[in-house]
Amino acid sequence: MNPDVSPNDSARPPRADTATPRDATLPPVAVAGGTHFVEAANTLSGPALTQAAAGAADRTLAKVFDAEAKAALAEVLLEGAAGEGGRPPEWDTTLEEPDTWGLRVRAAVREATWEALCASMTAPEGAAGDAVEEDNEPYYEAVEDFVSDFLAPSIERKMAGSGRGLTWCPQWLLHPEAVGRMMALWEAWETLRRDGGTAMSNWWSAHCDHHLGVLMNAEVGPFHLCKPARHGGLPATLRVDPSVRVDRTPAPEDRPL
Repeated sequence: MNPDVSPNDSARPPRADTATPRDATLPPVAVAGGTHFVEAANTLSGPALTQAAAGAADRTLAKVFDAEAKAALAEVLLEGAAGEGGRPPEWDTTLEEPDTWGLRVRAAVREATWEALCASMTAPEGAAGDAVEEDNEPYYEAVEDFVSDFLAPSIERKMAGSGRGLTWCPQWLLHPEAVGRMMALWEAWETLRRDGGTAMSNWWSAHCDHHLGVLMNAEVGPFHLCKPARHGGLPATLRVDPSVRVDRTPAPEDRPL
């Protein structure tokens, strides 16, 4: 037995002098891989061959498109910096090589790159308005949430609850004056919280301290009948005599300052 011939080679009929078209098109690395590689290549056909070819093409095209996109982005940025902010001029294909698939790909990639760049620099329609509208939305949905979730846990006071000093009513919503003042506190807080700086300090000193000083006054405030742990009743409100009317409402310039 010829030592240079493997058993598989001796069992195979002699190969024709001329190679088949498939053998001729195999790359050198495939031929160098030996007869087993050639046999595997010969069995690759139909859907498997199509899938393998499509995968190789996708990987190759992805690399090509990535390189073209980077080059197109560089050109678009250079043209935009040198121009007046307008759209860069279209490629003049008549000055380039004859119309080819590669040229059409580069033009398409360049167009897509320009559109993507413009989209990244321009806010979508309505986005700015949506942001402003969202920023104007109140942090708390109702005055009850503002008091229970923020104000009440933030206030620390010594309360006697015996007609002196300070007091509170856990059912403050039953007191009309308390509701009105808490509404004013809440709305002022929602407005000033967006201003930053010393705005919140102003809210505490000019708004919160003033209104709570009136509400929590245990001697004359609207909670003076209440204890910090229970509602004690509603004080008398201001009486109005409906029989007393003025002949007309004074004009603004006639009203006292």
